[in-house]
Amino acid sequence: MVQSLTIDIIQKNLIADRFWRERRHPQWTTNYELYRDTVITNRLTQRQSVNVPYMKKTLKTYLTQTNWPVDNYYESKSNDKQAELFLNEYWAECSERNRLDILEEVDRKQEWLYGRTFMKMNIIDGWFHMEVIDPQDVLVDRYANPWDLQSAKRITHVGIYRKIADIERNPLYDSAAIAALRTFFATKAGLIQAGQNSLIVADRSQRMIDLGVPDVLLPIVGETYVELNETQEKMWDPDLKKEVTMVVVTGNSNEILMQKPLEEILGINMFSWASWAGDSERTDIWSDGGADSVRVLNLVANARWSQKVENGQLFNYGMQFYDSAATDGWSPVGYDPAPFGFYPVPGDPNKILKPLTVPQMADVFNELNWIEENIEGVSGATAIENGQGDPNGGEQQTAQEIQVLAQKAKDRAKNISKYHKRYWEDIGRVFVALVMANGNDMTKPTLYKKSVKGDYWPKTVNLVETYSKHGYAVKVGSKADKESDALEMIQKLNVATGQFPNNAPLKQIAKEKTLDWLDLTPDQKKEVMNFDDQAAEMAAAVPGGGAPAGPGVPALPIKTPMPQPANV
Repeated sequence: MVQSLTIDIIQKNLIADRFWRERRHPQWTTNYELYRDTVITNRLTQRQSVNVPYMKKTLKTYLTQTNWPVDNYYESKSNDKQAELFLNEYWAECSERNRLDILEEVDRKQEWLYGRTFMKMNIIDGWFHMEVIDPQDVLVDRYANPWDLQSAKRITHVGIYRKIADIERNPLYDSAAIAALRTFFATKAGLIQAGQNSLIVADRSQRMIDLGVPDVLLPIVGETYVELNETQEKMWDPDLKKEVTMVVVTGNSNEILMQKPLEEILGINMFSWASWAGDSERTDIWSDGGADSVRVLNLVANARWSQKVENGQLFNYGMQFYDSAATDGWSPVGYDPAPFGFYPVPGDPNKILKPLTVPQMADVFNELNWIEENIEGVSGATAIENGQGDPNGGEQQTAQEIQVLAQKAKDRAKNISKYHKRYWEDIGRVFVALVMANGNDMTKPTLYKKSVKGDYWPKTVNLVETYSKHGYAVKVGSKADKESDALEMIQKLNVATGQFPNNAPLKQIAKEKTLDWLDLTPDQKKEVMNFDDQAAEMAAAVPGGGAPAGPGVPALPIKTPMPQPANV
């Protein structure tokens, strides 16, 4: 029997995990604002509301470089090909339902901006469900292994807002705790709490305030909303002699609504979460993201551009000094720049009136180019990858040099793919575990398969049929990787057939691999191979060889050389 957690322990863990994450909040907020083309002006460095869009430009290039469409495949360790087929078709259906192509790009964008992203998996309305979670809604204990989320002691999903009526309808929640919440929200303090976000999401709210949302901290809602925190925590069970993953849900951070083993809810004894970071390190799970390398340089560029813009404005104001002593006394005052402003000084600057000269600031374009080069250096998003020519290369660069530079940039970006693949392996393992544990209760999907003739055939699958006694191996790849690997194999086979020109089995393998790469239907492959075989037979039947003719086309007569008279 697992010992229950008290609300005091839960709150202490929440505070400790929040402090460990809060170090990153200012950087996250600035990264996000620069990406959204929003700047906060100040009197010293950013007097003009201008933004050089380095953050968005670099992120867009990164997303293009790392566009790996997820292509998970599940192999039955029990060698049950029918179950394997059903499970993979179900994964494809879930991918479409969850709009995985969009979900995956949002996931990569979040990792680049904040350094880490999270995917939470669940079963909702009988279907497998995936959701990308904002890092500012997730707490992880500080001793977790940064590249293995399952090594964490606990993971907490904070900032979950539910109507109190919805909470009352949940049969898993404790009725006494719900009654205490309803009593609290009927008090004056409860009414104030109902209209405010808690401190734990204040930094995320600040991002929305800076973007112009006026009622983030005091939303006008017609119903009472309660903030829930859901913690998945590993605890020792002395009876089972193993760690058990418990789910603890608190309301308003002071009432325990539920405390149950995850195995009783979802049938699995592991976190239903996965996470990845592209710059993982040993000691800190909240590592840097790609945006952190761009942020400071973007702020410097903004400051310099702001100064240039303000200098141009002041230069065109046409402001004047005038002799205030000609009329009355004078005392030093501060001047606010204004179009066609007049500013008094004692005595005569050039007889009553003198134009105020604003020295024109030198161009900052060379500085901005230098900053952009440094951003490209730390991010791998070169001018070529951005779809631009190298500004320093001119016509000196050959096409081959440009290809080499572009390939180097791609290789640097693909270095992240190892973390990304591990991440999708973790997602795949949770997916398999959830389907194996809940297949009998999940919705029986009707899947459609297209025949070689182009007709669709429905098949209603009971997910119990996907059960594998020895489980599944998760294979992660991408369509781009498969295309590249297949093309590389074809190139190798072409070299091999050149070395062994009379090796019929090797030529047959090369033909089949080429047709596989073309992604033809079985009928199309058969038609191509039959034509090739017939052509080879016809060529063999013609004395002296000759080019084979297509079906229905008469073979051309073979011309033999005429005998020539011998020279006497």
